[in-house]
Amino acid sequence: MARTKKEIEKLDIDKEEIVKELKKELKEQLLEEVTRKIDYESKKSLERVEKKILKHKNFSIFLRNIIILALLGIIIYESKILYDNNLLFKNDKVNTDILDEVSKQPIDKEDSTPSLDWYKEKYSYLIDNIKTNLEDTYYLYKSNYTIENLNDDIKLNMAYQLLTNEDKKIENSVISIENDKLKEAYLKIFKTLDNYKEVNFKDNCIQFVYNSSSNIYMAIDTTCSVNNDTLIRNIDDIYIKDDELVIELSVGILNNDKLSNIDGTIIGDYNNIEQLKDKLNKYTFVFEKSNDNYYIKEIKRK
Repeated sequence: MARTKKEIEKLDIDKEEIVKELKKELKEQLLEEVTRKIDYESKKSLERVEKKILKHKNFSIFLRNIIILALLGIIIYESKILYDNNLLFKNDKVNTDILDEVSKQPIDKEDSTPSLDWYKEKYSYLIDNIKTNLEDTYYLYKSNYTIENLNDDIKLNMAYQLLTNEDKKIENSVISIENDKLKEAYLKIFKTLDNYKEVNFKDNCIQFVYNSSSNIYMAIDTTCSVNNDTLIRNIDDIYIKDDELVIELSVGILNNDKLSNIDGTIIGDYNNIEQLKDKLNKYTFVFEKSNDNYYIKEIKRK
């Protein structure tokens, strides 16, 4: 179905793709008309052949069927040749004004590049998945890491942060988590269980211990002391390079409305973060692609 010019202008897609789509649609419409004409002429030829066949009483039914199949084969073959070689006949009923208009318009490559806001909306969840308790946060942001050299207990704590309350059972002040639940969360971050190890890990002051006989992690439900420090992460840029997704961050610690670097150096008030972000620590998170999803590959401190 032909679109109006106004509808075309509203489409938020690359204009080159619009031209290709309209050409394909036009080609299919005209090809359908050509095929219909071929079918009509072939049907008339087939009727003439059948009349001749019926005049000869001794003509075998088998030979008649062979001729019919041969004619059908010719129809299919001719249609394919027309399609492969773009042999389109004039069809006055097809309106090509839209196609001509779009073809004449210049294509602005800059407009087709997604904005940073578009990338944030689509991929910022990846950064949200890379979180730990505050104690482990200082470890995570103090150096460069690949998945292989990141501590096993830190990786388990990152997976633990993705669990829901339904994944945890609390009974008589004992928290229990099925190991399989932790593995499922681990896969969302790291793609594979190749580096997964059943080691003990902490969530602030709560110590989880692995019970191999029941394949469950257990901990005593403890009230941890309150820490007013909060991790602040600002996404500076997101882009795709060599099939990897790169997210650049400014990272700091917020305490009582004061913003400081990871090392504790105070740099100013939090309400001026846009002015202060150049003074924050800078990090690059690299995610590798697998089956249309992205998984953390390395963390680099600039």
